[in-house]
Amino acid sequence: MQFHFISGLPRAGSSLLAAILQQNPRFHAHIQSPVGQMITDLHHAMSGVNEAHWFIDNDQRLRILRGVFSAYYAENREIVFDTNRRWCANIALVRAMFPEAWVLACVRSPVAVVDSLERLLQNHPLTLSTMIGLTTNTTVFERVKRFMAPEGLVGYAWNATQSAYYGQDRNRLIIVNYDDLARFPGKLLAEIHEKLELPAFEYDFENIEQLSGTDLFDQSIGTPGLHSLKKRVEYLPRTSVLPPAVIASLPRPFWERNVKDEA
Repeated sequence: MQFHFISGLPRAGSSLLAAILQQNPRFHAHIQSPVGQMITDLHHAMSGVNEAHWFIDNDQRLRILRGVFSAYYAENREIVFDTNRRWCANIALVRAMFPEAWVLACVRSPVAVVDSLERLLQNHPLTLSTMIGLTTNTTVFERVKRFMAPEGLVGYAWNATQSAYYGQDRNRLIIVNYDDLARFPGKLLAEIHEKLELPAFEYDFENIEQLSGTDLFDQSIGTPGLHSLKKRVEYLPRTSVLPPAVIASLPRPFWERNVKDEA
């Protein structure tokens, strides 16, 4: 079985990318899997916090960590794309576990990311979301601070993606710009296949199917619609709902475009 990884920013196309890849009968892809936390928790459990860690050498650590993937995905297709925000922060660990693996980092302007999250919250005012700690009586300014905090939904992913982008494993990173995915999906998927040295596949960008279980997952975290997908891949520009002061406070993209503007 071959493993690759989807990571990067929230609201930047990771669910859409997974749904597109899932059309390929050779591929398995989905929204956030539990494997990322299982791996980082297990990695921690084999460190000095375990008084018997001296009996575990690096070869054993590697076999144990890789065994989690083998066990979890034992019944899946031959090529797995595991999705988790942690992979960009742990790209060196990814390389150690799977030297041939690539990390597909989904990116989007932080203004667009935060705007999309704020729209979700405003569209469901009766539901409290775990994204903002189930708090009520907050303003957009407070919510954005929570999103962009180092441990926040966007802030952590932003820092993790920068770590991978500027780190020594940059050559195993593929930047997947949301705007490119929405505007030129065929060209972008062809480039991904080329990078991964996989045969070309004819994807249907007019009939995107919802990934199984996403509605229940979104309801469980109090954020209905978080992983809902439109039937057709298309780019829809829109006016931001964020105040100008919030827009001015958000960082600017640091990555290069992955697909040229020529369609």
